[in-house]
Amino acid sequence: MQTAEQRARNGRKSRNKGKAGEREVIQMLQPVVTQVYELFDLEPPRLQRNSLQSDGGGSDIHGLDWMALEVKFCATPAVEQWWAQTTRQAGRNRVPILFYRTNNQRWRVVMFGMLGTPSVSHTCRVTVEVADFVKWFRQKLTEELS
Repeated sequence: MQTAEQRARNGRKSRNKGKAGEREVIQMLQPVVTQVYELFDLEPPRLQRNSLQSDGGGSDIHGLDWMALEVKFCATPAVEQWWAQTTRQAGRNRVPILFYRTNNQRWRVVMFGMLGTPSVSHTCRVTVEVADFVKWFRQKLTEELS
């Protein structure tokens, strides 16, 4: 059984790992935001960690009002729970995006995608590689600014 000191130390390690993950995701996305905004001669917003998320809830990364971005970096995946949290925080007006990775693995992105034929389409949850997300993200930013 763990002592109170061991539990506190593990909690700090987990929080630090989460913060590091959030910083990694910001480093991936901020250059895209900056590039697209500058194409429109606009001042790019600064993506930043939501330091009050544990108190007041909300997405892990702020800066784009249309997106609810959650970041999870931990040893054991819990994608169902994380996706439920992401969609709850997105509400009806924001796009839910979940970045996650486990130890020694690459980042993955969970989001809504469209499956369909020329006459019928269906929106569902999909998991994509970061490179594919970045292509979508660049296009979404461009459309938002057009």
